[in-house]
Amino acid sequence: MLESPVNMRRTIRSPLLLVVLSLCACGGSAAPGPTAAASASAVASRPASQAATPASPAQSAAAGTAAQLTIPYTAVSVSNTPIWAPIEAGLFKKYGIDAKTEFVSQSPNVTAAMLSGQTPVANQGEDSVINADLEGGDIAIVASGMTKFLFSVFSSPKIASVADLKGKKIGISKIGATTDFVARLVLSKNNLQPEKDVALIQLGGVPEIMAGIQSGAVDAGMLSPPTDSKARQAGLKELVNLTTYDVTYYQAPLAITKSWLAGHHDQALNVLRGYAAGIASIHQDKEQTKAIIAKYTKTDDPAVLEDAYQALVSALPRVPTPKPDAIQTGLSQSTAAKAKTADPNSFIDASLVDELQKSGFIDSLYH
Repeated sequence: MLESPVNMRRTIRSPLLLVVLSLCACGGSAAPGPTAAASASAVASRPASQAATPASPAQSAAAGTAAQLTIPYTAVSVSNTPIWAPIEAGLFKKYGIDAKTEFVSQSPNVTAAMLSGQTPVANQGEDSVINADLEGGDIAIVASGMTKFLFSVFSSPKIASVADLKGKKIGISKIGATTDFVARLVLSKNNLQPEKDVALIQLGGVPEIMAGIQSGAVDAGMLSPPTDSKARQAGLKELVNLTTYDVTYYQAPLAITKSWLAGHHDQALNVLRGYAAGIASIHQDKEQTKAIIAKYTKTDDPAVLEDAYQALVSALPRVPTPKPDAIQTGLSQSTAAKAKTADPNSFIDASLVDELQKSGFIDSLYH
């Protein structure tokens, strides 16, 4: 039986970047904590070389222990279910990784933790990886997660279209986060200039964005499942559903620092084994997956959970190979000068998924 969420509010301090990573949950209530047994301070204090203990599957089994690893996620959204599912089902441990998860609000904060050596593996937004690597970072996307946007633009009922947002305010979680990227994409496709024609207001998280629309603090905002279903029930207007966009993009891919991967190939491969097994469980066990979504998003409405599950599986490939076309989507929207000449292949490493696919491991999960 799944445990009930408990409140968690912690801080990670990056000694190299002097960045404070606030582990507060969206909407004022804390993110689920039962699976985040490793404290944030422990993650912050250990050096990169000790972020996870090297061990082969055979060594782990013989010793009766598993290598320890904390994998942060950055949003209370079904996009992070590929991390939640294998942790809840014990699938990482099955392959020699004692994985836990922690909520770290917004991808730029997780990126800072990765670059400072605090954690080598994380679920975070593609755009944050791109921004970091354009400035010399060493993060690689190793598994795609979902390949489509699970976002919609919602507004107060008085807004008729995206064009009506000119001169108004749109809510995002944080500048540099995926909500920021998606908002800019939508505005540009509707001939509106972000920050000039429409103000981008940072509200901290998706539930806060919905609350901001309801209170009138913003006129519209970027919402993802399951919050989008709650917005429909509350009478907010869906201006744009980004699943209709013919765009490939990684909203919450699995990323690993290249330096850690170079010295921990076998361990990284075991992380991908657990991750791939989690994806298989999502596709094959709907009720278990809905229970996991309910736990992490604090949602108990059956209709909302069903909508969230259907949105998830429609955008989640069984073989999560990262591909350059998704990265090109991010590069094309970037305002950084280096993005114009950047090679999209340099932001991904498909070798781990390819190895699992060629060995027959991924196919075996569906038999």
